[in-house]
Amino acid sequence: MSKTPLKLTNVTKTYSGVTALKDVSFEVREGEVHALLGENGAGKSTLMNVASGTTQPDIGTIEIEGEVVENLNPIIATEMGLAIVHQHPAVLPDLSIAENIRISVPAKFLQSEGSEAKTMRKMLDDFGFTANLGDRVETLSVAQRHLLDLAKAFAVKPRVLVLDEPT
Repeated sequence: MSKTPLKLTNVTKTYSGVTALKDVSFEVREGEVHALLGENGAGKSTLMNVASGTTQPDIGTIEIEGEVVENLNPIIATEMGLAIVHQHPAVLPDLSIAENIRISVPAKFLQSEGSEAKTMRKMLDDFGFTANLGDRVETLSVAQRHLLDLAKAFAVKPRVLVLDEPT
């Protein structure tokens, strides 16, 4: 039987005395698709940020592939097969598309097509993204920035992909 790719147990997170999450448990098994629904401020993004290592819980445990991970951060999460696409694209507008990819995608994922440039081009082509690798991100539309973020997430071949309102 395969391990559970992601499990959060009894997670609590507060910000300056305001409780964003209280004793939340959430489990994703292989092949499942989940949708978290709720009002603005319900804690959906906070939970996804905890799951991806962007935010540390005050209390609770995070398990990836059955392994409890202390002090999870985005780099460890990526290495363990978890990727997130945030509600607002995680891109650096003053850098090129290639530089954004290079910063956020581990080098081991940038050689599958024989060279870094060919791999990046294929990553973008897979999403119908036609901009040049040298284009500055600030020149992209919001939709193109989301496509870039999605391409970066898929580049690491995640076992768990978190989409936090990437509309």
